Amino acid sequence: MTGHDYSAHREKTARDYYHGIRGARLRHAALAVLIAIGSCSIDEMWTFLNGRHRLDPSVTKKSLADALRYECAKGRAIRIGYATYHIGDVSVRTRRRIAAEEREIGVELGRGE
Repeated sequence: MTGHDYSAHREKTARDYYHGIRGARLRHAALAVLIAIGSCSIDEMWTFLNGRHRLDPSVTKKSLADALRYECAKGRAIRIGYATYHIGDVSVRTRRRIAAEEREIGVELGRGE
């Protein structure tokens, strides 16, 4: 039995977390906001994310709402009103992953990038 070749795998870099977030990183960033403040509207979250992250140019409020709808389907976010969300049941492992990504972003912001 031959082993797997992991040479194609690479370490995550700050660029993976910070430059042009979209997809899963966008969902994690949205969950990080909800974990930090409990509940907020799409507009409040949009303002926070634009101040803290470099969003991919294709990311709009609609795509942020779509990301949160996905998280609602998974139970990690709860829609409590029109365009207003609350943190749901997030597993410990996912919380740790999100916290690690946010720490990495904080380090990069501290460097002035």
